[in-house]
Amino acid sequence: MKYDVLKPFNSINRRFKPDVEGANTVEDTDDVSPHTIETLERREFIKTLTAKPPVAPPENKMVAAPAVAGSEK
Repeated sequence: MKYDVLKPFNSINRRFKPDVEGANTVEDTDDVSPHTIETLERREFIKTLTAKPPVAPPENKMVAAPAVAGSEK
């Protein structure tokens, strides 16, 4: 299971920060000594990762509009 990091904390081997890509998630297999997943979750340093809805790609504004009849010169 994966967890989001809400507040920065240190383990023996690693620093977890909420705003740094690659340091903003914790997995069950990560060594978070001297802490445990349960204590970090209870103290609100981490929370269960929620599935984020997919983001729709932006509309392509470069598509040419159809020509209006009689507008050519």
